[in-house]
Amino acid sequence: QVSYSLSSAKSHTSRESSSNQSNIYKKMKTGGTLLVSIAMIASSVRAFQSLTRAAASKGGNNPLLKEAMTTSTSTTTAHNRGHLIRTASAAASSTTETTATVNSFLQQDDLPKFASMEPKDLTPAVESLLEKMEADFSALETNLSNDEVLAELNYDKVLPEVERIQFALGYAWGVAGHLNGVRNGDELRKEYETNQPKIVKAMSQFSQSKPLYDALKVVE
Repeated sequence: QVSYSLSSAKSHTSRESSSNQSNIYKKMKTGGTLLVSIAMIASSVRAFQSLTRAAASKGGNNPLLKEAMTTSTSTTTAHNRGHLIRTASAAASSTTETTATVNSFLQQDDLPKFASMEPKDLTPAVESLLEKMEADFSALETNLSNDEVLAELNYDKVLPEVERIQFALGYAWGVAGHLNGVRNGDELRKEYETNQPKIVKAMSQFSQSKPLYDALKVVE
């Protein structure tokens, strides 16, 4: 009975494969190379599953046939599950990156994006820009403290560098000040007043910096 079932299944599979191949050849003529490859793989999988399923139903407890059918189903299920997990993970990562990077106070490559600016974004923007400005200014002070650098110092190595370091925070804070004047509200006013002392303290570092003072004396 198993032999007859295998023969019957093979015959059925052969006819199905013939029909599928006919369709595949038509697609090849129209340039559907990728679709053809997928169709060939899917056809092979269906043929194997049809064969093992028919034989197992007639073959009773044949362990080899049962193992073949179980392995095929498990492999396909695992592959599909893995693909879904990878796709979901990539989508979540993309969404996280997009959410993390969208802050209109930090988008300074064009005119201010007033329409999309939210009061809640001001503090994260200020803290991020303050951290970068302080790190850059600390590096400049270290450089200006070097005697060899001072000996060859000129104007372009001092004030333009200071302006570059201050620019990003100055841009964001200037935009925030404009919004506070023309679109004042409780939330924006609170955020502005919370961050103002941080700005004053950070900017005072420039006027109180001895390395910067010494450098300006050299180039005056």
